[in-house]
Amino acid sequence: MNNYPLITIVVPVYNANQTLSKCITSILNQTYQSFELLLIDDGSKDNSLAICEAYASKDERIRVFHKNNSGVSSTRNLGIQMAVGKYVCFVDSDDWVDADYLETLNKHMQPNGLSVCQLTINNYRRDDNFLLSFTPKQAQISVLDSNGMHGFPVCKLFDLNLIKKNHIFFDEEISICEDLLFCIQYLRYEPSIISYSGKKPYHYFRSLQGATNSRFKYHTDFDQRFLSETEAIRKCKNFLLPNIDVYKACKMRYIKAAVNTLRTLEANRCQSSNLYSNLLSAVRKNCFDYVFSPYGVKSSKISVLASAISPSLELKIWHLVN
Repeated sequence: MNNYPLITIVVPVYNANQTLSKCITSILNQTYQSFELLLIDDGSKDNSLAICEAYASKDERIRVFHKNNSGVSSTRNLGIQMAVGKYVCFVDSDDWVDADYLETLNKHMQPNGLSVCQLTINNYRRDDNFLLSFTPKQAQISVLDSNGMHGFPVCKLFDLNLIKKNHIFFDEEISICEDLLFCIQYLRYEPSIISYSGKKPYHYFRSLQGATNSRFKYHTDFDQRFLSETEAIRKCKNFLLPNIDVYKACKMRYIKAAVNTLRTLEANRCQSSNLYSNLLSAVRKNCFDYVFSPYGVKSSKISVLASAISPSLELKIWHLVN
């Protein structure tokens, strides 16, 4: 690679042989071409690594890394460490992007800034016609709000210098909402320009088998990592900008996390734990504040109310809907 790329794209890969080629091809077909692509295999047991190496042999912009399986956070962190671009963005290996993904993000990016777009659920893209500019405090609220720009690491273009200078990495002890925590940390250092576009060039593949949703199903062997969402929000509090509305948004996001964790405990028959009692008390104490707050989508408000009545009832409703 003769010239340093402007953008580094990091793709964590784990047992993704069915979707990986579509993902990589969509990235290589970008209209904006000043990028490098880091494919980081997290100890896949299928032929994902071979697919990565086959693409790298044909395109010098691709670099492949292989590591022992240790989770998506450590995989993304390795990508950050190995990146040489000015900016960095993320794509998940079971998703794909339209040709204007990088162009959309880069168009509104400034040094020490943050550029954000929206995502499309699966195939049917319908852009929204807006371009918003946020202050860092407004951005933290939006990231915490289910109606806002979310805490996904994808659909965002970060300044790599700001990340490395402030030692911002994904928390490897958190398995749920580690990406939200990362975004809140990034915004703590007050990016200069924060742009949010209504375009939706990122295609997110929604699966009930992913870690976020699979925790709500009944498990023979319970994984304690499924309980890390409330811990992630608690850690977010350490990086909030001093503003009453930011604090309120974080408090309401904690109540949503508490409902999700109660649903997890209920699904795994752990109702007798102290965590269960403490979270249920918090939900019941704050349920009406959440329902009448400007934060959260309608379905989340219904879930909070149902959980305050009975987490068992809320779990049954979730299974019916999903």
